Amino acid sequence: MEEELNKFIKEKIKKDTKATNSIYRLVLGTIIALEISSKIVLDWIECAKNDKVFSSLDFLKGGNWISNIINKNHIKLMQGLFECRPSGLGTPNAACGEGELMLILSSTKILRPSKNDIKVDEIYYNLKNEYPRIFADINGIKLNEIMLKECDDLNLIPNKDNKNKMSVQIVNKSFIKNHWNPQFKQLKKEQLVSFLSVFISNLFPNKNVSEEEIIQIVENSVEENQIEPDKWTEQLIIFIYKYCSEKFENLLTMNIDGVVRVIPPSHIVFKEKVELGIIKFDKDYFRMHQDKKVGIYIKF
Repeated sequence: MEEELNKFIKEKIKKDTKATNSIYRLVLGTIIALEISSKIVLDWIECAKNDKVFSSLDFLKGGNWISNIINKNHIKLMQGLFECRPSGLGTPNAACGEGELMLILSSTKILRPSKNDIKVDEIYYNLKNEYPRIFADINGIKLNEIMLKECDDLNLIPNKDNKNKMSVQIVNKSFIKNHWNPQFKQLKKEQLVSFLSVFISNLFPNKNVSEEEIIQIVENSVEENQIEPDKWTEQLIIFIYKYCSEKFENLLTMNIDGVVRVIPPSHIVFKEKVELGIIKFDKDYFRMHQDKKVGIYIKF
C-alpha cells in the first residue's frame, strides 16, 4: 500500500522530491493513526484515479462534500486528509488550508493552479477558514497617519491601542461606542461626514470611487451624529469587497463535517448576502501600526 500511495501522491502533486516526500509522510502518518486498512486506501486511490470518489462536484457551489462521497467507507480516510495541512503544496513554507489536499488528491478534475487554491473547469476557488478576511488597498501605518491629521484638524483625541500608541480605530465597535461617538457629538454634521469620508476614500486611494458613493455610505451609517456600529461595519464590508483586488475567485469555506459555503466573485451577490444577514462582520483587521493591508474578518 505504501508504494502505491507514494506513487499516487507524486503523480498528483507534481512538486519537488522534498515536498512530495513530506506530503507522503503526513498522509501515511494520518492513515496509520486512524487505523485505515490498506484495502480502503487502495480502493480510494483507484477511485480517485477514475473520478469515482465524488458522485458530483456540485458541492463546490455550496452543499456538503461528505454527502457526495460514493463509497461511505472512504469517509474516515477523507476526513483525516481534510485535516492534513502540509507545507509545500503551494507556497514553499506555508501550510495549505484545510480540505485543500483532500480535494486535490480525490479528483482528477480538481487542479492546483499557480494562483489561488484549486481550479475546477476554469473556475477558481480560494479556500478559507470559517472567518475569511477581505482587504482594502492601504496599510495600517499610512491610514493611521492620514486619520491622525484629520483628528488634529477637528480637535479629536485619538484612541490608544493595546501598546499605548495613538490610533484611529473607527471600525472596532468598542472604540466607536466608548471613545469616538462621545466626541462626535461635539462635531457639526458636515465635519463628521468629512472625517468619515476621508477614512473611506483612503481605503482604496487609487480607485475611482465617486464622492456621491462615499457620502451615501456615511449617510447609511450615521444617525444624529453617531456611528451606528452594525450599519457602519455592514457598509464597510460591502464597500471593501466591491473594490478589493483579485476578486475573480470564489471564496470557499469547508468544515470536517461536510458543510461547504461559497461566496461568488460578484459584488452584487455579495451585497445581497450581507443585506440578508448571510454574510456578517466578525471583527476588524485594522492594525494601525503595521505595514500590512487593513481589512475585515467576515463570517458566513
